[in-house]
Amino acid sequence: MIPDYTQSSQKLAPLPSSTRPAVVNMVQLDITFLRQLQPGEAAHITVLAPSTSKVLCQRFSDVTGGGNLAAALPLDNSVGTYGTHTCQLQNSLTMHLDISRPVLAGSYDLRIGVLNPGMRAAKDFWTVELIKEVTDWRTAPAMLKVQMNGFGVSQPFVKEIAPIAAQAQAWSIAWSLYLFKLVLQGAG
Repeated sequence: MIPDYTQSSQKLAPLPSSTRPAVVNMVQLDITFLRQLQPGEAAHITVLAPSTSKVLCQRFSDVTGGGNLAAALPLDNSVGTYGTHTCQLQNSLTMHLDISRPVLAGSYDLRIGVLNPGMRAAKDFWTVELIKEVTDWRTAPAMLKVQMNGFGVSQPFVKEIAPIAAQAQAWSIAWSLYLFKLVLQGAG
């Protein structure tokens, strides 16, 4: 456990680019640390998506501060399979922190590529874990584990869209003709 650090000491919320089934989705995960973590206080951050999701490890990026490396999480380039991170399971991504640098208090904007499952997960939860420096981080228990509701994957809305679009187009044409008539009346 991290002293004086509880689940309420950070804010988490996954935001999807799409909730359609079986499509590539860029999930934005904002992690906010309300206090600084000292060097070595945490060594890894693991993100677990629902078990039916597939994390696309090559599609991870820290875009904090518009991609400014000085504002990003202090990640270690020498540990991960993909440079700064590893995907041990199909639904996990572990970022490896540079343990010689602190994690500054503030918000970090992470983008994680995910292949949405074909249907909604029975247990639609995302989990973020902080793991301390150990010999084998893959089996180490988390010092802090935060679980949040997922965003759900659902079938797209397709059946009633054509009549709604046709009605909107008809209203748009009627409104345009009405405005045109007012303009002509005002000119005359």
